[in-house]
Amino acid sequence: MSRLLRGAFVVAACAGLFGAACAAPAESSKAQGTGGVAARVGDRTITLDEVDERAKKTNADAYQKLYEARREALDQIINNLLVEREAQARGVAQAELLRAEIEAKTPPVADADVKAFYDQNQSRMQGQTLEAMAPRIREFLTAQQAESARSSFLAALKQKAGVKIALEPPRVDVQVAENDPAKGGPAGAPILLVEFSEFQ
Repeated sequence: MSRLLRGAFVVAACAGLFGAACAAPAESSKAQGTGGVAARVGDRTITLDEVDERAKKTNADAYQKLYEARREALDQIINNLLVEREAQARGVAQAELLRAEIEAKTPPVADADVKAFYDQNQSRMQGQTLEAMAPRIREFLTAQQAESARSSFLAALKQKAGVKIALEPPRVDVQVAENDPAKGGPAGAPILLVEFSEFQ
């Protein structure tokens, strides 16, 4: 399988350019919400669902990371399956399919683009000259373009296959007291929380 399918090479290229290290979370061996038995205390059975409910309340960050690991693993499985089926449908090897849909659609990075990136990121170049940084910048920009082609290709395959994700993100019930401040709207109106994160 081509490394372009793995989805992590853009991050790897970024790490090589700016010295950042990224690690993918490990895949969980348990399905979400299996309801299996986690422990028994005498005649009392503690289920995995019960443990998960407690974990969501007492360690929300860890529970979120578990979901993210499962979602990443699920995406990898789906992507590999879609590429395998598309290659079979076209009667070509998977490597040939990826070359045609990703590598062939990734144009060479122009020298002007390398210089523009260097000029825009002077503070991150640690005093290195354009000549010294050009190969690594070119590799990074090439990886970005390949990732864009890969994402477009996989999105088209998912739409064609009608992929539907049933894995739900963790949700925590928020208790609101009678005297808590509130502003208008129905009491049962849904709440949308938006998290802004900076990817290193």
